[in-house]
Amino acid sequence: MLRALVITTLIAALFTAFAQGKSDTAVIRHHLDLSESFENTNLDSSLHHAEQALAISLRTGLAAWAAEGYNAVGIALERKGQLDEAIRSYRQAMRLYDSLGAQRQVAGCMVNVGLSYRLKGEMDSAVKYNELALQISRAEKLHRLEAYVLHNIGSVYETRQYWYTALDYYLQSLELKTQYGTEEDHAYTLYNIGNIYFELKLADKAISFYKRALDASADDDSITVGDVHYAIANVYSTILSMHDSAMTLYRKALIVRSKIGYAQGIAEALLGIGETWRHLGRADSAVVYVRRAHDVLLDSEMYSDIASTYLALARSYSALRQWPIAIALADSGIEAARTVESRRTEMSLYQLLADIHRERGDWKPAAEYMTRYSALKDSVLNEEIATRVLDLETRYRSAQKDKAIAEQALELERQELRLVKRNRQLLLMIGGTAVLVIMMLMMWGVFATRRRLMKQEVMTMKREGEVRLLEAIAEGEEIERGRLARELHDGVSGMLSAAKLSVGSLRQVPGVEVNESFRQANALLEDTARELRQVSHNLMPEHLRQIGLIGSLEQYLETMERTGNIRFHLQHYGMEKRLDRKTELLLYRVIQELVHNIMKHARATEALVQLNRNHRLMQVTIEDNGAGMPATDATDGAGLESIRTRLQSLYGKLDIESKTGEGTSVYLELLLPEESVS
Repeated sequence: MLRALVITTLIAALFTAFAQGKSDTAVIRHHLDLSESFENTNLDSSLHHAEQALAISLRTGLAAWAAEGYNAVGIALERKGQLDEAIRSYRQAMRLYDSLGAQRQVAGCMVNVGLSYRLKGEMDSAVKYNELALQISRAEKLHRLEAYVLHNIGSVYETRQYWYTALDYYLQSLELKTQYGTEEDHAYTLYNIGNIYFELKLADKAISFYKRALDASADDDSITVGDVHYAIANVYSTILSMHDSAMTLYRKALIVRSKIGYAQGIAEALLGIGETWRHLGRADSAVVYVRRAHDVLLDSEMYSDIASTYLALARSYSALRQWPIAIALADSGIEAARTVESRRTEMSLYQLLADIHRERGDWKPAAEYMTRYSALKDSVLNEEIATRVLDLETRYRSAQKDKAIAEQALELERQELRLVKRNRQLLLMIGGTAVLVIMMLMMWGVFATRRRLMKQEVMTMKREGEVRLLEAIAEGEEIERGRLARELHDGVSGMLSAAKLSVGSLRQVPGVEVNESFRQANALLEDTARELRQVSHNLMPEHLRQIGLIGSLEQYLETMERTGNIRFHLQHYGMEKRLDRKTELLLYRVIQELVHNIMKHARATEALVQLNRNHRLMQVTIEDNGAGMPATDATDGAGLESIRTRLQSLYGKLDIESKTGEGTSVYLELLLPEESVS
């Protein structure tokens, strides 16, 4: 009810902003607030409002809000399960935040990218991006963000069942949250540490951390409280066999989760109560609760846990000695377990079927199911052993890295201590000649400063000479292009026109119109003339001087769309004022070369050209959805080397991201001349 009231209020505020003609910033902010409000209730609406905020930001050239828009779009896409699109949107936000110097937001986007990779099951990439975020948070001394990232890395390793590595990261996160966060901040980290100790079968430690999480939870009806009650009940039930205590806590978890409306949690609590009744010898009551859990999962379309309810029902009917029903349920459970790849549940179902058939005296099927159980158990056990080995190796590498860092820090302290001692001795030795030494040091300092300044001046002159040489080469290239364009237009074009007139005069010869060779020759001359005009136009784009860089790019990309099968999208902001002629020409040539590469090699259907100008910093992004290329090809080639040479005159750089089958992204960054800014 409260969430509905909040959403209604935000929508009313949005309509008011439109009606009163408020600023673009206010409208963007309302769209972003609505997108966040719909995140847990209506993902389509959440994505719609995020896209509206992004579109307005791009149209008005508000780079900071555009970054917020890309991030909000990424969140909505991630929750809709469109993970590749979410990652692309997060990266766009990341680049904009980086250009604005917003390092905290850059780190936040990296965390979001890491979460998307985790949901994709690409755990190495998930760890990579979280560790990049960790580096930024430590460099910027963002302690609460650092704690959050450490928790995320721990979650990744927990998903991979690297229990000890996950525990290390959770404990680091908890230490930071205790120093810089609030009680509520570290409640869930305490809960996750309890989960690790539960997996390690350390009941006392698990319960201790669960209870600390319960004390840290501010709201008695929060999801965390329900999760903690359920987790402690699991410890009592599965490790300590204290089923009466487990029943009490499962019921508490059910009450809290029912108030919240947490469907999966309700099903878990009902299943726990049912299994506890079975352990207490009340299989008839167990059936009632497990069937309720099964129905909740079906109604909520959460099929990943269905296999567990089939197993629990089969066990209960087996305890009631209703064998046919138990066997049918177990068979359904095996099918469900295979669908979601729940190998432990499948293994338990084989064991149950073997026990049922043995009870009935059906020795052959009992032996078959026991064989399947043993084979699957060996496979699962081998996987768990391999996972434990990898976990220990990861911990060892982490410990070695921490040890190396600690040893390096200790060695630095020792060096500093030796330096202090040496300085004290030196001061005692030269006390009588202190004034003379100071004068000599001052003279040496002046001399060193002058020498350093002279060296810097020489380096600057050398750099300026290189830049002038590059500019001269580029200018020479443009002059040569112009000469070639004029020769093609005035010379070869004139000769083609004369050839067309000569061929055209043959029309007077009777019967020549129907001659196939005549028609082919005439068509070939037409195609050659048209191609010649296009080449001449590309060599010296006269329209660049007349309508500027953006207009010229629009015309050029439209021409490329007509000649190929690629749809081009052009985005730009901060480009209201024109650049100087040389810079526009350089950017046009570079983009022309990269678009030519896409047309020739990419086999793409869509491509994006984006220009972002922020004072003297110019950024250009060109992406396609084509075939991509190997990492070695992404750095080689005469065309790319030509682009790098052109960019050197404006202290620019070129980065390429590409992977076979996943498209190519090219990022340019250059420093505009002062005259382009004024």
